[in-house]
Amino acid sequence: LPDLILTPCLAFDQFGYRLGYGGGFYDMSIKAIRKYQPVTAVGVAYAAQQRPAVPHDAYDTLLDWIITENGVVTPEVGWNEYCIAKGLSKSHGTTMNCHPSVP
Repeated sequence: LPDLILTPCLAFDQFGYRLGYGGGFYDMSIKAIRKYQPVTAVGVAYAAQQRPAVPHDAYDTLLDWIITENGVVTPEVGWNEYCIAKGLSKSHGTTMNCHPSVP
């Protein structure tokens, strides 16, 4: 299983949500892998594709980072909300996925 997944973005927001191209395949794959091991999900987009918020639902998964031509965008969400949204406990124990030293 991969440790890193690059996923295309039609649009993304500062919380780490993305709009893809409608199939949900990346979201399903990321969630399935995270049941077995941590995986870092990285969106690939142009900076102009960032929106204040994009629609999302229970099937959508958060990105760890978004890479644009201007650099890396790190989602602006508290660690607790981040962990809950990713279905991980705070004691999961990886740097990118809910580090245990973060309250």
